[in-house]
Amino acid sequence: MPLLERIAVTGGNGFIAAHIIHQLLTSDHAKYKVTATVRSHHKGDAIFDLPNAKERLSLQVIENLSQANFADHHAVLHIAAPTFVDAQNDARLEIGSRNPRNPCSLARGRKSGNRPVVGAKIDETMWNTTSSLKQNPLFYPWVCAERAAWSFMDENPDCNFKLITLLPSLVIGPSLTKALSGTNAIIKTLVTGMIPVRVSVSMPIVDVRDVAATFVAVMEYYENVESGRYLVANDHTSSVDEICDWIAAKHRELSKVPKKSASRCVSLHCGNRTMVSYTRKPGIGSAMRHSMVPCGVFDDHLGFNISTEKLRGALQTLPIFRSVRETIEATVQDLRMWGHI
Repeated sequence: MPLLERIAVTGGNGFIAAHIIHQLLTSDHAKYKVTATVRSHHKGDAIFDLPNAKERLSLQVIENLSQANFADHHAVLHIAAPTFVDAQNDARLEIGSRNPRNPCSLARGRKSGNRPVVGAKIDETMWNTTSSLKQNPLFYPWVCAERAAWSFMDENPDCNFKLITLLPSLVIGPSLTKALSGTNAIIKTLVTGMIPVRVSVSMPIVDVRDVAATFVAVMEYYENVESGRYLVANDHTSSVDEICDWIAAKHRELSKVPKKSASRCVSLHCGNRTMVSYTRKPGIGSAMRHSMVPCGVFDDHLGFNISTEKLRGALQTLPIFRSVRETIEATVQDLRMWGHI
């Protein structure tokens, strides 16, 4: 790759995006210049402590992605996604769900070539068909954004780029900024006793550093990656029981890690989750109650396998992802370092 190739990363101060920017700025493969979109200078300040940021990182401070300028960029890594802590805030949600085409539209004006626009946000053939403004609203903007991006590609077959969407599972791990990600907050609730019992839930987990490395690898080896959807996850789910056992064995000082398992009774499972929602801030609690999947879908004894064969087939040099246990440990240490626990 040529020296100082320019890459755009949307939502630059976000949990995943900050890791992508870090890997781009410290890459041995090429010296990249990175443009990060943020919604305020204050949000951008958090990523200027990254290595080489002062020399090769610039910001586009914009309220809406339609204001961004990617004309001179070789690739666009679209990580920004609307996040909502108040499920009643339909107006804001609608704004987020109706503006998903901007990165693709803006990318049309950038340098020609077949570089990808890579979008974030569990088998590649599966789609979320149940979320709406009223049901599971937290997930609704993501599926709207991806569907609209694919529609854009169908309507513009002359586009000079590929669209590749990466579908990460639950992303946790060390943070490069003090901000507490919503996913790392799940681990915080376990180690601080905010959830008093081990609820019957299994989660497909992947390390944020591995997600970032996958984005960068797709961009760098785009010739080998067909336009399409790619799952990014570990091969099996991890139950809350397993996670609590790992944390308790390693950190005996964290005495509030729940020790008792909730009944696998569906009604108790749902009741636990509802009760937990009332321990959170009003907006977050409301979102949790509006975003509950049908009880029993993720019961821990129904753990399921996840196939990443499509991704591995396209990127055979992609390293094996970190183990979930390693990622959990890194997350606990990170929560402690930033003063979250």
